[in-house]
Amino acid sequence: YGVPKETVMNLAKLSFAENKELYVENHQGLMEYTDDVIKIKTKFGIIKLKGADFRISYIGKYDLLIEGVFSDVSFEH
Repeated sequence: YGVPKETVMNLAKLSFAENKELYVENHQGLMEYTDDVIKIKTKFGIIKLKGADFRISYIGKYDLLIEGVFSDVSFEH
């Protein structure tokens, strides 16, 4: 009890601030990074972000912060 499910199961957790900022927990690395597309590897697949002016403000071993204008989020297995 008290331990978040995403922590125990190593699930990716996405936290958006409007469509301008995204904080990702439990990622397994970047697969693609351009100004308008980012692909993030997770335990259960790939998170694909589309938008404009992407910039990685912070990247750590398990979390990252992306700034830009997000227009689409999709999941690939």
